[in-house]
Amino acid sequence: MLHLQQIAGELYACGTQQQVHHRSADGWVRMDDGCHAPLVDQVTCGFNAMDGFGADNIYAAGEGGALWHWDGREWQALASPSVWTIRVVHCMPDGSVVLAGDAGTVFRGNRVDGWRTLTVPALAHLSIEHACLFQDTLYLCAQRALLALSGGTVERVIVPLEGHLAYYSASATAGAMWTVGDDAILRFDGTHWERFSCQ
Repeated sequence: MLHLQQIAGELYACGTQQQVHHRSADGWVRMDDGCHAPLVDQVTCGFNAMDGFGADNIYAAGEGGALWHWDGREWQALASPSVWTIRVVHCMPDGSVVLAGDAGTVFRGNRVDGWRTLTVPALAHLSIEHACLFQDTLYLCAQRALLALSGGTVERVIVPLEGHLAYYSASATAGAMWTVGDDAILRFDGTHWERFSCQ
């Protein structure tokens, strides 16, 4: 499995060959009939990320831009806005979904309204691998760069700290966002950045 996600208080996992599992009172239950591709010789596809607004409105995406939707009864393959691998699926408070991944691609929309590209050509060398919503801004971790999606625009975040900086994942509480890199954890309170060395 490649990704674990809490959706409406329930746990879901997805991964290679477009597997999807749901944690129920009886344990983990498969729920990928219709989207799962049985493994024959080698891995040919996969879901890298998933998120949803509820048990009947879930998006999963992955290799080659694959994009699927679960309506509570069945999986449906959606027309994807990307040919690049999608590594981030993030459901926003306004009902939109942000997709991001290889080649710096960022899209926002949903299966009903379609998708709008927010990709910035100057960031095409990046691979976006994680997202975190903090103070109404969606931060996108792209290893050597941290991006911010706010007001319909994606921009690179300038972090005023010395030393090597990397951004592999991020998590937020009510008062701060934390990012983890190679040898440091960074804390951002919305105004100031602070570095904690892991060495």
